[in-house]
Amino acid sequence: FFVLMLSPSFFAKVLVRHVSPSFADALVMEPSDDPISVSVCKEQHSQYINSIQQVLPSLQITELNEDEKCPDCMFIEDTCVVVGDIVVVTQPGDPSRRPEIPPVRQFWEKLLAKNESTAISKVIIMEEEDSEATLDGGDVLFVPDRDFYETYPCSTIWCGDLFVGISARTNERGAEVLRKAFAPLNINVHNVSLS
Repeated sequence: FFVLMLSPSFFAKVLVRHVSPSFADALVMEPSDDPISVSVCKEQHSQYINSIQQVLPSLQITELNEDEKCPDCMFIEDTCVVVGDIVVVTQPGDPSRRPEIPPVRQFWEKLLAKNESTAISKVIIMEEEDSEATLDGGDVLFVPDRDFYETYPCSTIWCGDLFVGISARTNERGAEVLRKAFAPLNINVHNVSLS
């Protein structure tokens, strides 16, 4: 799943992508003797979306269709990083995941063109910024500045740190694209070596 936050204290949109019929062929870090049941995964994913709707009924949920050619497409959080009104569409480190990018890019660019309540002011395409940069959004963690938000609980200003795990799928050049992209928001970007 993916969450777009309009302000640090207000979640506005959730973007999800359905489980691919080819999910059994998804990338794995460690092989398992137990085969993946795509039907069970689809049911769990549906329950997950329903849970989000029940807990946060005011959220607008956008569901992108699955793609049989993209077994990992349900892991949509790997395809973009959003802080405030800036979106970075990533370039996954594993080339087999790059076909997941076009529908996600199209979603964000369409939202930008609509200019819905100035929710998105900029969509940055990592590949266009640096063709050698790679980044999986799942390697990124945003940590808000707790002291700032306790002092200013209704603030719409973003304040905090992004920690970027440097791995086989996310390189330092990808982290640098994030550093430049989120500099206007005064977000600190820290590289964390995972090796």
